[in-house]
Amino acid sequence: MLLERTQRDVLYRHISEQIGPQPLLTIGAWLGQSVRNRLTIEPNIDAQIGTLLNLLELEGLAPDEPLILKLLRLPNFKTYPELKALLAQLEAHKAQQDRVDPFRQYLLHNGPFLDRERFRAVLRRFVSKDNKTRVLVVNGPTQIGKSYSKWYIKHLNEAFSGFIPFYFPAESGLADTYPPDDVAKSIVSLVDKECSGMPEQQEQERRWAQKLCFWIISRLNEQRPFWLVLDGFRGASPGTQSLIHQLVSQISQALNGVDGRLILFDYDPKLLEPLECHFEVEEVRPVERSHLMEFFDKVLPHVEGQPPEERAAIVQLAVDKVLERVTVAPADPSWQRQIRKAVQEVLELLLQVPEPQSASEPVQEAANAAH
Repeated sequence: MLLERTQRDVLYRHISEQIGPQPLLTIGAWLGQSVRNRLTIEPNIDAQIGTLLNLLELEGLAPDEPLILKLLRLPNFKTYPELKALLAQLEAHKAQQDRVDPFRQYLLHNGPFLDRERFRAVLRRFVSKDNKTRVLVVNGPTQIGKSYSKWYIKHLNEAFSGFIPFYFPAESGLADTYPPDDVAKSIVSLVDKECSGMPEQQEQERRWAQKLCFWIISRLNEQRPFWLVLDGFRGASPGTQSLIHQLVSQISQALNGVDGRLILFDYDPKLLEPLECHFEVEEVRPVERSHLMEFFDKVLPHVEGQPPEERAAIVQLAVDKVLERVTVAPADPSWQRQIRKAVQEVLELLLQVPEPQSASEPVQEAANAAH
């Protein structure tokens, strides 16, 4: 848990002193409109402060600028000695956490990052400059969380600051409508809005795709080392397939001074086999109960002296409450989305549970809160 009970109470009291009669407007002024929009409208100010504190707890210290640190750094909160001490403590925790292996974090600022052990392992190798594999294909059923995994790439970028990711998705079901020059222009526009110097089509399509590839690489290489993420190009037109294959060849072999990586979400790896280039394939599968058990065991706070069987019971209860909220089977396209939402809801409820007074209380408190 991010805050001890007494710290939460002190922060609650001082927020109530500062928040005024229109809490959502004040929160928006303090933390930004996007944060205000993430909060539900509550019937009174006390409840609104409670939802804000739950959001701060749930987000934790993972982002570059955690919301709780942003709040405590506001001038009107720096006047309170207790909050100055809390800020110093959390900043120290943040510095320590930033030194922790970013591949082991399960709770990102976007929410839970579930069942990605293999994906973590792949990217651990992938991020290494010594790694020879520079092309990764990530596949899985519809809405399984392939694009969700790009959050993790963003998280790694924030942790390492050693590469620059460029992400370009095709609209769902419309991959065949993207001609190669539109794809090339869209990628380069992520670096240069003017897109100057794009080769015109003056020869057959495969040769043109090669020239477009060289143009893209030359611009991306200005931001080296880069990670290019293309999402949803399964079923693309032949010309766009040729462009993707040229990018795979150039990046996988680090030709012409290329310093980058290529990730293809939702792409048929069989199309790449004739290229004789080394690439890796990751198949994303639906989340199972064992993955939820591991997640809650990782993120729920440990109580000193708590017997292992009682902690296991709390974790089991959390997983049961998640699955009770899910109304579809794992094969359903909405399974992953419902699981993620349910995990966030149960985690928020558990974070509201008061500090236990005895070793037997956590299970009952968690049970009552999660109903």
